[in-house]
Amino acid sequence: MRLYHWSPMAEADDLDGSGLHESIARHDTGRTWTGVPLVAEAPDAGAGLVVIVDIPDDVVRPFEVADGRYIVPAAVVRPYPAVTTVR
Repeated sequence: MRLYHWSPMAEADDLDGSGLHESIARHDTGRTWTGVPLVAEAPDAGAGLVVIVDIPDDVVRPFEVADGRYIVPAAVVRPYPAVTTVR
């Protein structure tokens, strides 16, 4: 499954070499999650970095917090190659 992670340019220097970082997120579920926010649809990043990562469905599916939105521990994401693009 192709997933996308967005970071503002201001945070670019704080990211590890993969361009991925964990954060604390609260989604429509009302629950607080810690992990790398990923989405199934490519974001309109504006001035930011978009990281594209392909992760098998069976690996990422347990971390789905809403339709097409995932919060995945960085340790799960990092073994998969990521491509960073600047928009």
